[in-house]
Amino acid sequence: MALGIPQTGSAGLIYAMSILSDDQSKLSAGIMCVISATFWIAAGIWSLCLYKVVHRYYRHQGLTTEEAQNEAIKGVAKSNAFNIFVRSAAMA
Repeated sequence: MALGIPQTGSAGLIYAMSILSDDQSKLSAGIMCVISATFWIAAGIWSLCLYKVVHRYYRHQGLTTEEAQNEAIKGVAKSNAFNIFVRSAAMA
């Protein structure tokens, strides 16, 4: 999505450059594409940072990948939001 390859429906950097270079009347569309790409890139960088933090945390605890997955599954199973979702899905 951050790249914005033309004809794919994404609004990213490549599409923004093509819009801005073709027609100056589409300046606002190009700016919106740049803003969209910026947020997609920021979200990707933030995801990588969070992944590193979580990985470092579980490695510091001495857990293997399988143990970390099991702990995450137990946490989801205990969460109130997940239990509400399961109850509502069972009632439907």
